[in-house]
Amino acid sequence: MSGNFTESVVEDAALAWLESLGYSVKPGPEIASGDLVAERTYRRQIVLAAVVAKNATVRFRRNVQNMHIAVSKKATACKREIVGSLDGLQ
Repeated sequence: MSGNFTESVVEDAALAWLESLGYSVKPGPEIASGDLVAERTYRRQIVLAAVVAKNATVRFRRNVQNMHIAVSKKATACKREIVGSLDGLQ
């Protein structure tokens, strides 16, 4: 393997990593400024603040929901354990 990396090799690796973390990967023209559905305000904008905020909100809600489910399962398990130990007293 050659020790030389081209920009495209690094870019492809970075995009694959970000995609594996759950980010959407789109070609530049799809998010370019000036389009009706542009996600960028200007061409040099790297971080798409609105997209990041939306993704953070979605992930936050999903995490809260998952925590609620986990707490509910734990509470149900504790309730069963308590009821089971009370049954043993009778």
